[in-house]
Amino acid sequence: MISQLAQVARNLSTAIRTVQDAGFCCNSFTVLRVFTALSNSACPELKLLRVKFARVESLVATLCATEQRKAWGTGAWTCSCGILSDITGEREFGRFNVIEDVVNRTSLALQFLCLGFLSYAQAHIGMLHPFFLDTPVRHFALLGTQTGTTPDLSIEARLVELTCLAGMSQGPVLTFGKPGDFVSTGPCKYDVRACPEDILDTWGPGEPIFISTDRYYPRAIKIGSGYIFPPSEGDRIWKYHWSDTPDTANLISAPRLMSCSEVVIGSLVKKNALCKNDEIKCWQDSSGGFGELGVYNSYSEICERQGGFQFGWDHLSITSNVIWAKRRGRTIKDKTFEAGVYMSLSFLEFYWGVRVSFCTGVAQRVLLRELVADLLPAFAECYPNQTTRALWAKLLGPEHQVIERFKRTVSNQVPLPVWLENLPEDLRKLVRSLINDIFLTLKDTGLNPDGKHFSVAWPQTGFINRCFRVSINEHNRWLPMLAGSAECATFAYISNTCLEMGSFKCRGPNPSWQGRVHLLETAVHCPASTDSWALQPERAYFFQKVDNTLFWVKARKEASGVLPITLMRDISIRSLPRDVVARLVFPDEKRMQRWLRERDLTCVTAEDVSVL
Repeated sequence: MISQLAQVARNLSTAIRTVQDAGFCCNSFTVLRVFTALSNSACPELKLLRVKFARVESLVATLCATEQRKAWGTGAWTCSCGILSDITGEREFGRFNVIEDVVNRTSLALQFLCLGFLSYAQAHIGMLHPFFLDTPVRHFALLGTQTGTTPDLSIEARLVELTCLAGMSQGPVLTFGKPGDFVSTGPCKYDVRACPEDILDTWGPGEPIFISTDRYYPRAIKIGSGYIFPPSEGDRIWKYHWSDTPDTANLISAPRLMSCSEVVIGSLVKKNALCKNDEIKCWQDSSGGFGELGVYNSYSEICERQGGFQFGWDHLSITSNVIWAKRRGRTIKDKTFEAGVYMSLSFLEFYWGVRVSFCTGVAQRVLLRELVADLLPAFAECYPNQTTRALWAKLLGPEHQVIERFKRTVSNQVPLPVWLENLPEDLRKLVRSLINDIFLTLKDTGLNPDGKHFSVAWPQTGFINRCFRVSINEHNRWLPMLAGSAECATFAYISNTCLEMGSFKCRGPNPSWQGRVHLLETAVHCPASTDSWALQPERAYFFQKVDNTLFWVKARKEASGVLPITLMRDISIRSLPRDVVARLVFPDEKRMQRWLRERDLTCVTAEDVSVL
C-alpha cells in the first residue's frame, strides 16, 4: 500500500512540473476552504489557502523513504498531518499506532492534494470532470482508506456560491471543508478571505491599481473584467467589494494593499439572521401605502410622426408633425375581470362594495364578503331545479349557516377559505357559482362611461339585472368620487337595510325611490404619509382618478363634534388648471399630504368620514 501511495505522489509531482513548465503556476497552488464558523450575524467566509509545492515534494520523499526501509512511516505521518491541518483547522492529530494509520492519513492527504490541484487548474470554478468519469461531479467525499485505529477523519468538497465575486467567477466554486462546516439549510453565499497575490494567482491575469502619490503600494485590483475596491470611508463593514464598474472616490484615503496581507472580499449587504420582524404585522402596518399590480392611469403616447419639405428656386420649407394618442388607463375593476381575480376568496376582503339604503338614500362602503352575504338569497332564486334548491336550503341550515359565515357572525368561526374547502363538493361548487354570478352581474355598476349616471343594482327574487340609474346633478355631485380607478373599485347595490345618518332618517314603511344617494359613509387615509395623520377641517384634499383628473373635496367639521368629518366636493378648485393647482395651491411635497385614498383592507388605518 505504501508503494502505491508513493506512486500516486510521484504522479502528482509530475503533473505539477508539467503545469509549471507551461507557465501556469509558480511554486504553489491554491484551494478554497470554509473559514468561519457559521453564526447568526456574520456572512460565512471562504479562505483562499496557498499550498506550497514543497509540501508535495516532502511527502514524496518521505513515502519513498518509508517504502525503501519497509519501516514505520513517522515522516509520512507528520507530513500528511501538516497538510491536513491547513484544510481541517486541526493542529493536534496525536500519534499513530499501526502502519494502517499512516496509510489512512497519507491517502487522505493525497486525495486532497490531487483534487485541490485539479480544481486550481480551472480556477476552482464549476464542476470537475476527470477523464475517467462519464459525467461532471459537484460533490466529493474524501475518506482516505478508512483503516487503522485513529479516529475517522474526512473532507468534503462542494460547489458553493460566492457573494460579489460571483460576478467575476460566473459560476459556483469548489470548496473544501469538514462535513459539518457547510451550510445545511437553504441557499448561502460566501465572502472570500484572501491575500492579493493569491487572488491574482488564482483568477488572474490582473493588475494592481495605484494612486498618483504612491507608486509602490496599490489601493485596488483590476481582475476578471472588474475591480476589487476598498470600502467607503466610515463604512463599518470593512470589506473590499468586486464590481464591474470602477469606483475611484475612496482610493486616496484607502489603506495600502499588501501582497501578503489578507482582505475580505464580499457583498456590502449582509443578512442579519438576528432580526425578528413579524412579517405579517409589517405587511398589515404597511398596507396603507400599497398599490395594485397591473393597474395604471390614462396616458398619451406618440403613435405617428410626419415630416415633409418643399423647395423652389427661391425658398425652402420644412414641416413636421407628431400625433399623440390617448390611451385609457386600466382600473382595478378592469384587471379583476380580465384576470379572473374576483373568484379568489381573498378578493372578498376588500372594501369595494357600496351598500345603498333604499329607505334613506344613505350609502356605506362594505366588505365584498358582506355584499355577497346580502345578495346570495336573490341569486339563489335564479336556480329553478329542485336539486339546487335543496342544496341551497342545506347551506342556509344550522349546519353550514352560509350567510352568517360571510358576515362572520358565527361563534368560533374558522377562516372562510378553510370552511369553503371543507364543504362537500356539490355545496362548494354552488357557493362558488353564486359568487361568480354576483360579481359578473355587478360588474357594470358604478359610474357609467359617459359620466352622466351612476348605476346601482337591485337583484330581487330572481330578477338580477335590474338597476337604478342615478343622474349626476347638484343633488348627487359627489358620486363621481366612486368612479373606477387604479386605487379602488365600486360594486354598488340597493339594500333593504335602513341606514340613518344625521338628518337622513327612516321614510318607511314602503317609501318610493327618490333618485338620490345623499351621502357615503367610508374611511380615508393619506398613502403618502408615513407618520400619524388626520384630516384638518377647512382644508382641501383630492382623490386621483384613472383619467388623471383630481376629485377635490373640502373637509368640514360640525360644531357639535359628534359626527365624523364631512368631505364636500369643492367645485372652485376643480375649475383651475391642474398645473396651476400644483404650483399655487399646494407647492412641493405638501401637495402629496392632501392625497386621499379610500380604505381597501381592514388592516389599513383610516379615518371615518362622510362624503356629500
